[in-house]
Formats: sequence, structure tokens, C-alpha cells
Amino acid sequence: MLRSLAAVVVLTVGLSISPGAGQSTSGPRASDAVVTGGSTSIQLLQPVTPSIAAVAIERVLKAARVRYGFEMPPVDPALAPVDLATISGQLIPLGGRTLADALSVISQAAPGVRWTEADGIVTVRSVADAAGVLDQGLAFYSVSDASPRAALEALVHAMDPLRPKDVGFFGQGRPGVGAMTPAGAATAARNITVTLGNTTVREVLQTIAKLNGALSWQLTYDGKTASIDTASIAFDADGYVVTASSPASQRALQAAAKALPFAGRPQPGGTRIPTSLPMSLQLGDMLGAYASMTGVRVGIEQLPAVEQSMRSTLTATLPQLDLSGLDAAAALTRIVACDSRYELSESHGRFLVRPKAGAPGRLALLDQKIGQFSAVDEPFSSVIDRLGARLGAVTPRPPSSGRAGSPLARALETPVTVAVSNGATIRDTLDAVADATDWSWSFFPQLNPGSPTTLMIQWRGPSFFTSTLIRLTEDLSRRRLP
Repeated sequence: MLRSLAAVVVLTVGLSISPGAGQSTSGPRASDAVVTGGSTSIQLLQPVTPSIAAVAIERVLKAARVRYGFEMPPVDPALAPVDLATISGQLIPLGGRTLADALSVISQAAPGVRWTEADGIVTVRSVADAAGVLDQGLAFYSVSDASPRAALEALVHAMDPLRPKDVGFFGQGRPGVGAMTPAGAATAARNITVTLGNTTVREVLQTIAKLNGALSWQLTYDGKTASIDTASIAFDADGYVVTASSPASQRALQAAAKALPFAGRPQPGGTRIPTSLPMSLQLGDMLGAYASMTGVRVGIEQLPAVEQSMRSTLTATLPQLDLSGLDAAAALTRIVACDSRYELSESHGRFLVRPKAGAPGRLALLDQKIGQFSAVDEPFSSVIDRLGARLGAVTPRPPSSGRAGSPLARALETPVTVAVSNGATIRDTLDAVADATDWSWSFFPQLNPGSPTTLMIQWRGPSFFTSTLIRLTEDLSRRRLP
């Protein structure tokens, strides 16, 4: 029966695919397009993980402004997509290269990634042949005058006939001929008519993209396995996007909604439990962002930062961190797992993130015994400055900090009552002050070789923050840190 279907094919598109350098044609190849921007506009961060490679691939494909197909690698959301402890300062510039050159650089650094070109469409694959969805056989695929959404619905039905219609679809895609793009220009996209038998998912995707004339596709695996159950497919036709989300992602959303009714939406208190979080090269930035969004109380003790210019140089885009369906403890555990130098603990509803014992550069400043420290109805600004003075010389807060009558000014004037025992450490006292105000704190040492070390203790409230700047008498970068 399947063989007889070949007779009903009304349109067959040549799908012979060339080696990685692209197909041989007399005209220009899509892969000859230049990745727009300067050499540092897109960079490949070292060492390369599957997630870092996927982000770089997506960025160069879009920056080259070509039609493409991209099968992303399956990634276990429970595993950190990158270990910030291993990130080096080495970056490979991708901007300004041809797309062929940029993709070749990425594929050499990320085993398993390979790319081809056919019919003016550049296709990048991240899963071995026959191991994912693209090589799955389809008995029959047929559409008539189909928009991108209709073409995608028909493909999903051919892949998974038992999946309920319309479930998990987002966006309408571009309507018929004559539509305008979001930028207001006429689109080259066309509705398609095609019937294919004895085909594969990849061949159908290639045919849809070719006949539409302006469509790119992306296949994402929502889990650690590459299967129909985890495969989400998105079509982008001149900026009009339609997505068929996988059954696995639908189940995850339902579980998250049941476990966390306000996940991804404002809670009555105005906070938001994020379902994902942009990764940063500094763990403290990620933790601070999560604490600000959720109101979770977190004390963050960071390793010393050396040369702020280095931080601004490492501009490579990192992947999003999946936090869907996670409560605070699980979310913070996943965030901290992104840097193997740190550990997480919890006590009385407050979380502490600090460098592990033996982590290179770990400071013992907050382990110092503070002696007696107390305050009775003392303004918050005075309390945190006195506390900072136990470490070094406190820099006066600028007059512009907290203009009179502003929420921050009122917060700085809030009376604080706190007392700690003689055996308490400076870290214990930071927690005690934070508990008295329901704020969170972050400790940022800044090494400046040749100059005394500076410290910053940042205090974050519900919608604002303030800092205590402290100058030490010693240049800690000159001595071996424990």
C-alpha cells in the first residue's frame, strides 16, 4: 500500500543534500551570506556545550537573514546547561564571517552538529541520523492552499495521528498571499499545495519551506530524549510565527500550573515566579534577578571579581535556564548548579549561597567574629553602614541616593532593632539585619591589582536596593587566597 502512494504525488521536490560546504550551484548560495555585525557581535564562548552551541547557531542563522531549518539538541532541564566555573576568557568571533564559515567553526567545536544546504535553505542538525524525529517515515502528507499554521497542523497529524487537534498550537502564522510583514513590507510567503507519499518529516519540512518561499523552521526537544513526544516545531514566515508545542511540554505546563498556581503570572503580592531565567556570566546576577522577581530571601556571597573589563568582554549569549514548575528551593538549586564553585543552604526560610570550601579565591571575611552588635530603632542606613565598618572604611552614600520622600529614602529611614551574640559572624549579622527588614543581601568583593580591595554589600528590598561600599587597607589580589 505505501509503495502505491508514490503514484499520487503531485509535486516532488528534489531534496538531494550536499556536503557541509553546501550544494554546488552556479548562483550564490544561502550559506555565502554574511553574518551581520562586527566580528564581536556574535561570539562562541569556550568551552562549548550543546546549549552554548545551540544559542550560537540560532544567532548566526538569524543574523545571516537566510531561510533555515534547525534541529536543536535535546537537553535535560535538570542538568546545568553550562558550568560558569569552567568558562574561559577565550571567545571565537562569528560576526562578519560567511554563514558557511561560522557554522563550520561551531560544528568543529561541537561534535554531532552538522549542516547542509539545498533549495536555498540551510539546515542544521544536532541529533544523529535516525535518532531523532527528522528521519521518521510518514506514509502520507497532503495540504491544499495551506497557510503555515494549516501546513504545520497537517504535519503534526501525520507524525502523531492520535494527538488532539489544535492542542498545543500557538500563533496563527501568516495568512494568504498579499499579507504584510510586521515591518510593513510585502512578504514573499505563499500558501502551499503539495501531496507527498513515502516521505520523512525532514522532507516535508524542506518542501514546506521551499514552496512557502519565506519560511524557516525550528525543532526543539523539550527534554533529554529526541522523540515525537518531546518535539516542538515552530514555523517563522517573515516574522509571523506559529508553534506546535510537544505533548511533553504541555504536561509540564499543566503540572506547573497545578503545583504553582501563580507560576509565570503576578501573585497577589506583585511578585512573579519565573518559568525561565536568562543566564549570566556571574552567578550573583542570576540569583539577584530571581530574588527580585520572587521576593525570596537570599544571602549571596560571591567570589572576588577581577577586572570588570573582562566581564564586559565576555558578551556571548548564554541559554535560558528552565525553572518551570519549580518552587524556590528547587529553582535556587538549579541556578546554583550552574557554577560548581558554589553551594546552597537554607535555614529558617532564608537561603544562603556561598563559595564551597577550597574554591579558589574564596574569602574568609564574612567568617570573622563580629563581637557584640545591636541596634534599637536605629535607621536602616545607619545600621548597615555600622555593620560595613566592621570590615573596612565605609564610603559615604552619595546625597542623590534616596531622594527625600522617595520609597528608597523611606526604607533607609526605617527603624531597625537587631541584636546578635558575641559568637556571631559578620555573615550571621547580615542575616539578622536582613531578617529585621525582610530584605536580601549580596556580598561583592572587587579586586583591583595595585590598589586596595573594595567590597560592596548590596541590600535588595521589594522594589529597590541600596549598597554599602567598603574600602580595605590591603590589596587582597597580592596574596594567595584560601
